[in-house]
Amino acid sequence: MIVLTFLFKAYFLLSLLYTVIYFEQNVVFHWRHHPDKVKAIFAIFIALFVSMIFGGVSLLQRSWVWLKGKWKEYKTWYEIAKTAKLLTKKMHDEFDNSKKES
Repeated sequence: MIVLTFLFKAYFLLSLLYTVIYFEQNVVFHWRHHPDKVKAIFAIFIALFVSMIFGGVSLLQRSWVWLKGKWKEYKTWYEIAKTAKLLTKKMHDEFDNSKKES
């Protein structure tokens, strides 16, 4: 039960954060695209309601994509460094072998 409460609070916080971040964009969009201002105000309230429900999902999805990209980047740099280390070791070994032979 404690875990569910924590997840609900975290999701609510993410939704609230999404609503605050994108509030101005939502208001400007609905105000410009509705000729009737009463409908525009109603659309703004609907946008607020929907962003409170689905805003957490949107932020989680964006965060997940960002983390996945960073993980791929990290793995790629790790493989490049591993290959560079191997090539450097081989170069040093060959240089030492050529010194011993001459």
